[in-house]
Amino acid sequence: MKLLFTGKIDSLGRLLLPENIRTAHNLAIGEEVSAYEHENMLCLLKATPNCVFCSEMVDQNSKTVRGKYVCDQCRTEICI
Repeated sequence: MKLLFTGKIDSLGRLLLPENIRTAHNLAIGEEVSAYEHENMLCLLKATPNCVFCSEMVDQNSKTVRGKYVCDQCRTEICI
């Protein structure tokens, strides 16, 4: 695992991602990121749509029902 930076959380609970990291990972100002916990680690990923039923990540071109994403497996199970 490679250390990218060390920073402090400010009084509002924010952590600044340095410009070089945002640039390297194509993160624009205002773009959403998702935080996940994995084996005692905090992981930040670009926000991607998730299935409204099982929370699996889905492709942005996936089918939606009333504006909510539904993965192929859940769509098959509920016949839509």
